[in-house]
Amino acid sequence: MNKLHIKQKRNFSPWQKNRFCSMAYEIIAVIAIILFISIGLLWQFSSVFAFKVPRPDISKDFALVILQIQVTVDTLTISIIALMSGNISDSNMGIPLSDYYLNIRPCIFKQKRIILGSLFLLAANTGGYTAGWYYIIFWVFAITLVLVSVSVNEIYLLFRGKTVAEYEIKDNIFHVLQKEMVFSQKFNVCQAFLNDWKSIAPSHSKEDFILYETVFLDEISALLDYKTPESLNGIKELCKNIEYCFFKCRKKRCQRKWYYSSE
Repeated sequence: MNKLHIKQKRNFSPWQKNRFCSMAYEIIAVIAIILFISIGLLWQFSSVFAFKVPRPDISKDFALVILQIQVTVDTLTISIIALMSGNISDSNMGIPLSDYYLNIRPCIFKQKRIILGSLFLLAANTGGYTAGWYYIIFWVFAITLVLVSVSVNEIYLLFRGKTVAEYEIKDNIFHVLQKEMVFSQKFNVCQAFLNDWKSIAPSHSKEDFILYETVFLDEISALLDYKTPESLNGIKELCKNIEYCFFKCRKKRCQRKWYYSSE
């Protein structure tokens, strides 16, 4: 496997290119939300316009049913997100799969924002029902369905397979190494990667070991760019920890992988 030299990349990283599809979906959702808000306001306050706006009749009882459905949908969505986040504990290269797909990969609609947005929309519709704004209730509920569809799409990505997630997370780490950020943030990424490597090193195949070694060397290269005493001490700490891990490993299979990689 050829080593990926992160210093030579100046354009969009592979992770950013893969993320564009997700961003396009999110942009469509944003456009739909803006459209629904506009229609809701237009229907609700059509009396202030000089022209007549065609709109259906929405009764108080129908608005109450919509509000009750919205409460159920929000409850189920939050419960599913909490259940998925708690039960999917797998991680790759120091990044939990649930955190990657639910928070790192999304650009606009991260799961925390979706939950807070759903609760805000529920509160807004509760106030709208009290004020008698039944048309706004209908379109705010439509916005809630947009948020739920985005959330379901992101949760579905968790089931695409571990292999796909591994490639995306690897590209994400390379993307982070390219970004301009303070040393401590980049070092924390490297530390999390190293901790994950140490925990699974004995069961690695030769191909997995070479992949992790490639990522580790690129992380060291990224930290060297800081050229500060803090970065040098951090690099020494990382190298010392991984060296100690492999020397401590008692399985001959793991020791052979370390030896062959050093040739």
